[in-house]
This record gives sequence, structure tokens and C-alpha cells, in this order.
Amino acid sequence: MSRFLLLATCLLLPSCISSVPGYEGPRIQVIVENDTATIIANHRSSGWVLDVDRTQVENNTAKVWVTASTSGKGSSSTQKIFLDGDRFDNKSFACCQVFSKVTRSGTAHRDEYVPAGLACD
Repeated sequence: MSRFLLLATCLLLPSCISSVPGYEGPRIQVIVENDTATIIANHRSSGWVLDVDRTQVENNTAKVWVTASTSGKGSSSTQKIFLDGDRFDNKSFACCQVFSKVTRSGTAHRDEYVPAGLACD
């Protein structure tokens, strides 16, 4: 049921794209609107937290690097991160690309940032 709601939400919002295939961390949605990026992480297992490591705007695209970490404690949740113009030195952008590094052992990309989400206004 929650997958259906996620898909329906993304279909209604043209600037919403779900996680990139092959990404192994928490499911990420990106929404871009009026030079603001919203990153929504759906933590289906316990203890996940997304932290923004750095941001930049390049060629009309906001790039966001995050670290997804888990303690293994806690419950499933949804985390929203709002990044407005201040976070991007007030540079305009039409797209946002999220790269994630996962700290949980056993994942294929735990030591490097990989594409995790993308959206355009």
C-alpha cells in the first residue's frame, strides 16, 4: 500500500523521482521547486539517519552529497530535508541530484558516494 502511495505521489508531482536503480540505502525522493530542494528519505528499517555532507550548484543542477547511517536501533520513519537558496549560495537551479554514501557494512557502496535520487523542476 505504501509503495502505491509513493508512486501515486510521484506521478502527481512532475518534479519527483524515486531512488536510482541499484542504490541500496534508504529510499530517497527528490522534489525541486523554486530553487528549493526537498529530500525525503523513507527509512523502512530501523535507525537510519541522512546527514548532508556538502552541496553545490553546477550547470543549473544542485548537487547534494549525503551520508546514510544506521545504528540498527529505532523504528521506521520518514525524514525530510529542506535545502533552500541559502544552502546553495543563492544560486538558481532547475534540477537536484543526490549522491549517497551508506555506512552500513555489507553494502556495495559503503565507502563511496553513488547516485541515489534525481529530480527537475
